[in-house]
Amino acid sequence: MSNNISTDDLVDKLILQQNSKARNMEYVKENYLWEDLLAIVKKLRDTDGCPWDREQTHETMRSCLIEECYEVIEAVENKDVLNLREELGDVMLQVLLHAQIAREEQEFTLDDVINELAKKLVRRHPHVFGEGEPAKDANDGLRNWESIKQKEKVEASLQNSGDALHELKKIPKSFPAIIRAQKVQKKAIKEYKADNDSTSTVKNIKRLISQYEIQQENNSDKNNSQNLVGNLIFEVVKLSSEMGENAEKSLTKATEEYINKVIRCSTYK
Repeated sequence: MSNNISTDDLVDKLILQQNSKARNMEYVKENYLWEDLLAIVKKLRDTDGCPWDREQTHETMRSCLIEECYEVIEAVENKDVLNLREELGDVMLQVLLHAQIAREEQEFTLDDVINELAKKLVRRHPHVFGEGEPAKDANDGLRNWESIKQKEKVEASLQNSGDALHELKKIPKSFPAIIRAQKVQKKAIKEYKADNDSTSTVKNIKRLISQYEIQQENNSDKNNSQNLVGNLIFEVVKLSSEMGENAEKSLTKATEEYINKVIRCSTYK
């Protein structure tokens, strides 16, 4: 037998080698549809998919979802439409991965998520989908939403009275601390008539600062520092609400101004 290999045989061999390295090429396209995206996410979780994606759980993906949401906000604030398009896709991926994990665990499916969301939107917009009076303005529409939402929560609490949580306890601990504090304070004022006097809040801030100064002078109560700082931040957040400001946005702006100030100062050194 001759050791010479024909050109055709060599080409066939090269094609075979290339194909052996290329996997799942049916997923490679110029343009994709919704069904394609779902298939890709499913493939990523398959046994021959991506090891990282296969290892993910609802719990391990918590920080990913938070980070992606903040990147969306960053794109919005920067008015960067192209980046916004990309970041919204990243948030969508988080939703699809959670839904795929839930499907595998027989918890729920993406169809369940879509169905529940659609029902909620229709149910809480009777002024659009039903016989409700047309909303006069945006505030009227928001009041409708909040009113129906509250009724639903009351009904759910009655059905599960043994496991019912206090309204303030229902505000997720996973929220960023400042956002959670402001939500707790707002609900406490609205639902439980908690104190909403800026004069009292300013007094509390001054009292806490005085406690800090005494602590520094006496070099004592170091173990109380965390409580002191936490209470001080909480009161400042409360004051921002009483001033009609969003504490999270205010702190973000102040941080950005501080960054620019440090950069300016460093350029002159």
